[in-house]
Amino acid sequence: MGASFRGADVRGADFKGTAGVEGVDWLGALYDESTRFSEGFDPQQRGMILFEEDEDLTPAGG
Repeated sequence: MGASFRGADVRGADFKGTAGVEGVDWLGALYDESTRFSEGFDPQQRGMILFEEDEDLTPAGG
């Protein structure tokens, strides 16, 4: 089994040139426009969620 970033906050991370990202579980991981991926990697196809600057991550009722 590969690594898991399921539900992780990877905003701003640089995954360019990182080997093995194909076998990673990315489902529900947050990324933003500053997050860098290798050419051809499609974060939305992997189930990742694009975080927009105007979004509020405060839990409901919190």
